[in-house]
Amino acid sequence: MDKLLIIADDSRPMREALEHFKHDQAYYPDRIDSIIPSYLQPTNVPDILNTNDYYFTKDWGGWEYHLMSTNSYELFFQLDWDGGLWYEHSAEGTNHWYWSIGDRDVNLTKSVR
Repeated sequence: MDKLLIIADDSRPMREALEHFKHDQAYYPDRIDSIIPSYLQPTNVPDILNTNDYYFTKDWGGWEYHLMSTNSYELFFQLDWDGGLWYEHSAEGTNHWYWSIGDRDVNLTKSVR
């Protein structure tokens, strides 16, 4: 659990930059590179090979950004081959943390603030 808390906290600059952008523009960006470097400083993330043999990098610091709507988004951090840490910011403004492990999810919202 301590490792998950550290990883979750590492996403704070990205989450704060997204909120700052939304405050200024009234919507979340389509892509993270839209807010770098004005709102968020880039990080050095190694290239990762995906299943189609194309190289890509995560959006920021190991996190993937997924725009859900102009008022909601998800962040994902890959922990192992079939699990990861998810952060969901809903259109209602609520935040939800969960850890996906294979075919099940563990709600971490109360543990990660």
